[in-house]
Amino acid sequence: MKFYPLQTPIMIGCRTYLTVLDEYLLLKEGLRGCCVQGFGEIKIYTSMPDIEKTKTWLHEITHAKDFVYNSHNLSQASDDTIDQLAEADLQILPQMGIEICWDDPTVNTAR
Repeated sequence: MKFYPLQTPIMIGCRTYLTVLDEYLLLKEGLRGCCVQGFGEIKIYTSMPDIEKTKTWLHEITHAKDFVYNSHNLSQASDDTIDQLAEADLQILPQMGIEICWDDPTVNTAR
C-alpha cells in the first residue's frame, strides 16, 4: 500500500497534521523538519533524498505523538530518543506493506 504524506492529513488524538514541504526550512531555521503544534503542520525540507524525508517525517510525527499522548515528556530527552523511535517506525512500515511516497503531483508547500 502506498501512502502519500503530502495528500493525507495525519490524525493524532483530536489533532490533525498536514505535511508540507519547505524549501527554505534548512536555511531559515537550520532544520530538516519541524512539527508546528499550533498550526497542525509537519514541515519537511524539500531537498533531501526520499528516505531522508521519510526518516524526518517519522521523527516529526513522533514529536507530535509525544505532544498529544505523553505530555511532551520526550522533549526533555535528546533528539536521539526521538530518532530511535522514528527509526523503529521506518523498519515496521515496510513489514506492514506500507510504502511512503513523496512523488505527489499535488505537493503542499509551506505558507
